[in-house]
Amino acid sequence: MNYPFDALIHGDHLYASGEFLAVFDGRGIVRVSPCGELIWRNKRWSHHSIDLDEEGFLWTPVYGEPYDDPRVIERPFRFDRIAKFDPKTGKKLVEVDLVAALVDSDKVGLAIANRPTFHDVMHLNDVEVLTADVAPFFPMFEAGDLLLSSRHFNQLWVVSPRESRIKWTFSGPMIGQHDPDFQPDGTITVFDNRTGGTAKPINDYLGNKGGSRILAIDPASNEHRVLYQSDARNTFYTPYRGKHQILDNGNILITETDAGRVFEVTTQGDVVWSFVNGYDEERVGWVMSATRYPESYAAIADTKCP
Repeated sequence: MNYPFDALIHGDHLYASGEFLAVFDGRGIVRVSPCGELIWRNKRWSHHSIDLDEEGFLWTPVYGEPYDDPRVIERPFRFDRIAKFDPKTGKKLVEVDLVAALVDSDKVGLAIANRPTFHDVMHLNDVEVLTADVAPFFPMFEAGDLLLSSRHFNQLWVVSPRESRIKWTFSGPMIGQHDPDFQPDGTITVFDNRTGGTAKPINDYLGNKGGSRILAIDPASNEHRVLYQSDARNTFYTPYRGKHQILDNGNILITETDAGRVFEVTTQGDVVWSFVNGYDEERVGWVMSATRYPESYAAIADTKCP
């Protein structure tokens, strides 16, 4: 799949004021007014996702210069980093070196287990901040810790940006996952793409890889359970990309990116509604993300623009 370089928005945030942050994948971040005016932009190699901490600072994955560190891999390689940005100016304030975090945490094996490609070893596709209101449900972590997703390793990490230390890792059931989220019940939910499978439920020697699914993981026990998965009532699958949101009523809002679809399902697996971003009778346009906002955000529509 080809797309115009610099044109893929892969990470976004909408403020209640109507201002909007967008990550142009692999290039940087822009902040735009509700009237479409550019407030600022940077070119700091941000990609995939964006999250705000409780002080309003922005956190994104970023590409870095190639490493040449034989403690990790025997030849030069690229390994993602994490960066913190000023929301008022877009200036980069902090950059967390994840190779140093691996070495200092004695977890180098996490980076070489899959013999990854040298130009994109980790493929970090999400970073999420643990906020103070949710932190009490995760006593093994602290507010401000960062939840990361590595697609190439099929792994989730929790990293302390203050100490540059890896506190927790998880792998096993996920294949090419995206969008892990801290939940107020003490679990981490994640969009498990099941990359390499098909849309229809099947069983093969690798286990059930039919369709994508949403998992809930208990980081205290490392046990996991399936919250929702593709079935005969609603086959869904996106080998890459994808988002989910656990709603206040317990339903799940799911972005099936490559199918160009957004839908909401109940805890019983019934589809409440579905939207398809059709282009013509045979093709669809990608939907990178969908988010349900509070009703108060409707006031954005009343913004008066020049």
